[in-house]
Amino acid sequence: MGVTRMEYLQSDNDNLSMLNQSLTEKNRYNESYIGQIEDSLRHIEGLNGELNEGLVREKSRKRVWRNLTLVEGGILVIILALIL
Repeated sequence: MGVTRMEYLQSDNDNLSMLNQSLTEKNRYNESYIGQIEDSLRHIEGLNGELNEGLVREKSRKRVWRNLTLVEGGILVIILALIL
């Protein structure tokens, strides 16, 4: 029994329709997954910003203590020089 051109085209159309439906579902899943990744990235960027701010504050605090220590050491040297 022969397959008519119309039956072949209908079968081909059905197969393409199922493939299109499957790809549409995969696209929805991927879009959802991309959204989750973007949310995670925004969260990480926020944490990174907070950590950077903390590091800048810590560096500034250490710089102040280093300067105070140098001044204190200088004063002690001067006092010792005056005593001796």
